[in-house]
Amino acid sequence: MILTFLLLMWHEPLVLKSGTRLECESVIVESDWVLVTIAVGYKSPLASGARRFKIRPEKVDWPATERAKQQTQVSQPRPQKAIVFDQEKLKAYEESSPPRPVNQQQPEADVEAPEESDSQPEVPESAQSGSQPEAVKPLDEAQERKRKSAEERIIKQTLERILSNWRHGKYEAMLQDVHDTTKVYSNEGLKDRMARNTLKPRATRVVDYQTIRFHSNTLVYVTATIHFEPGVAALEESHKRTLTFQVIYEDGGWKYDLLEFTHMN
Repeated sequence: MILTFLLLMWHEPLVLKSGTRLECESVIVESDWVLVTIAVGYKSPLASGARRFKIRPEKVDWPATERAKQQTQVSQPRPQKAIVFDQEKLKAYEESSPPRPVNQQQPEADVEAPEESDSQPEVPESAQSGSQPEAVKPLDEAQERKRKSAEERIIKQTLERILSNWRHGKYEAMLQDVHDTTKVYSNEGLKDRMARNTLKPRATRVVDYQTIRFHSNTLVYVTATIHFEPGVAALEESHKRTLTFQVIYEDGGWKYDLLEFTHMN
């Protein structure tokens, strides 16, 4: 009780723009925050009851705070030396006087949540939970769709370039866009094998794409219909093939399996 009585003799006011006045034991002004410690005998404005917390500087009414300080200094000058009380008279005063009511303060919406200690940095809620911020997710998804769209365009261009080189007999150029899983075809070997093939891709609208499915960043499955020049029978089913190609990314580009073309007949 003696300690409480002594501390109640001095407190530092802090007035917020909302009109709330805080009676503080200490006020420390930093660049981004104002650190506040509520004076003993005054109730914390926070629901948690924390007596030490921080407030944004722009929430403080500094002119009103300065006026309140001046009024406090006039009515309650800060003691310059220790005061010695007659303990017997102080005890008699406590027994004869009713308890001093504790000042009530309304919660302030602009007051930040209390910190456990000054040494612990603030950690964003998203970092504490390990989850990605919601504002970032749509951006990442849009970037991924954009990347896949660009890759699909390259994959289509590669297949159409293979079929064009096949049509014009440019087998050496054709080898640049395929990978040979058997490792048996040279330029001459591919030329001999393709020369025996009776199929020839047509000049225009040679491919109809059904699906392009990304299995990973280096493996894609392409389902497409290839159109060829009509054969002798001139039947519709004789000059088109619907296949699923396995496409891999290697040596800086997308490569189709060579066997899919050498065994197409």
